[in-house]
Amino acid sequence: MSFSIPSGTLQESISKGKSGNPKLGRNSLFTPGQEESSATHVTLLAKMFHGVNSVQLHSIAFDFAEQNKMKHNFNRQNCAAGKDWLCKFLRRNRTISARKPEATIVKRILGFS
Repeated sequence: MSFSIPSGTLQESISKGKSGNPKLGRNSLFTPGQEESSATHVTLLAKMFHGVNSVQLHSIAFDFAEQNKMKHNFNRQNCAAGKDWLCKFLRRNRTISARKPEATIVKRILGFS
């Protein structure tokens, strides 16, 4: 099978070390450090019995991007990140689940500590 790739292109790719798997698709808006920080924050809120649902997570991402003056394509009218962003964020951070938080009685919280 022949792909008609010039030999100079192949040699240049090999010399630059581009022989690995290329990343397909759009780059993430947030850096890995920013995403890790956000994931840690959401996990901390859940441990403090302030679970975050998907609507709040959309809003948190939008607010973070706005406060840091990042160029984004989130919905400015609704002030929220999109469904695609949320799905990919949850896929990258498997320890987080965005769901409706349950009410917790104060006595039960005190019993956990």
